Amino acid sequence: MAEIIERYMERIGRDWIEYFGSPEDTRDDDPSLYNPFSVACELVRHSMFMAWELIVYIFENDKGSETLGLLSASLLEDFLSEHGGAWIDEIEVKAANDPRFRSLLAGVWRSHISEDVWSRLVRARGEARPFD
Repeated sequence: MAEIIERYMERIGRDWIEYFGSPEDTRDDDPSLYNPFSVACELVRHSMFMAWELIVYIFENDKGSETLGLLSASLLEDFLSEHGGAWIDEIEVKAANDPRFRSLLAGVWRSHISEDVWSRLVRARGEARPFD
């Protein structure tokens, strides 16, 4: 069962990268593409473990600054608003070891993130600049 879930998460991640990496004016012209945004949002709301795996998959496999900026300002931001308290320790460790991840964190806006999580996130990202 875990293998099936892992493949499904990879599929959503690949679809995210492909969809948001395509030119905006052509995304809906390709019938093989679907917008995975709503699926990803449902994962954030209902399965924080699967949502975190999806975020990490997209981050590790996507090299486009525009799509990573979208990941920061949407999926990761929503995830931190919902589950930041449960994940901030892991996020701090990942940020300490990965300057690229710090750039991902730099693209997150405060939104509904708790004060404690937000202050720890700001420290973790340090002086990193968001993806442009």
